[in-house]
Amino acid sequence: MQMQVTQFPAGLHEKLSYYVYVYVDTSDDDDRVLYVGKGKGNRCFAHLNQVNDTDKSTEINRLQAEGRLRIDILIHGVDEKTALQVEAAAIDLLRLERLYNQKRGDDSREFGRISTDDLVAKLQPRIVLGAPDFQDDCILIRLRQRYYSGMPAQALYDSTRGVWRVSRESADQVSLALAVHEGIVREVYRIAGWFTAGSTLYATQDLHGPVDRGSPRMEFVGRVADEPERQRYLHADVSRCFRPGAQNPVTYIGPSFPKPEVER
Repeated sequence: MQMQVTQFPAGLHEKLSYYVYVYVDTSDDDDRVLYVGKGKGNRCFAHLNQVNDTDKSTEINRLQAEGRLRIDILIHGVDEKTALQVEAAAIDLLRLERLYNQKRGDDSREFGRISTDDLVAKLQPRIVLGAPDFQDDCILIRLRQRYYSGMPAQALYDSTRGVWRVSRESADQVSLALAVHEGIVREVYRIAGWFTAGSTLYATQDLHGPVDRGSPRMEFVGRVADEPERQRYLHADVSRCFRPGAQNPVTYIGPSFPKPEVER
């Protein structure tokens, strides 16, 4: 059935204020959500008029022509900040990879979907560690965009172990690798060995894209550390171990390494 409303009456805009909307494929009984957005005025209808070669535009135009497209408003009458938070939560709940959205919601980094373990670690870290507090020689690896809360253990391991531009001399001294995101340790691995990038198998396919076998980058293999080692560092705040503004995702910390003061 073709949508009847393709713009809001002018008098409705003020009542709507900011809102969050979804594009829905009504082809079957499960009503699949295609896209999540936020806006005001007639923003939710803007995608109907787009003519380009993107997958999103092609699918929306097809479904609209076939009368199998619906636009739902998830929430309305809210301020922009609230709309951003609801949009972020909806995208995280539905999973970005299943939508035509190109990125997570603008507020996902701060307020998006997160496990209770990660939420407590983020808002109230179990312990704050500086370089002098490390009992083991460790390599700290910041995952940045590779990490998301609740990711499978295998994906987290594969994201952490490669591929990195490391000092082979320093890497050979470390026994533990710490997966770090937003300054918090998300997992601890005992390293078995370092290898040339692309020379070992990953269970998570296409995680790092094609890797040049001639690259100077390295990857490690290992396993989750034993509990005594793991509990020394898991969910600890190690942000002070990275210099402000430092871009290198890797740093070495432990008894065998210098202990720079990186207080904030």
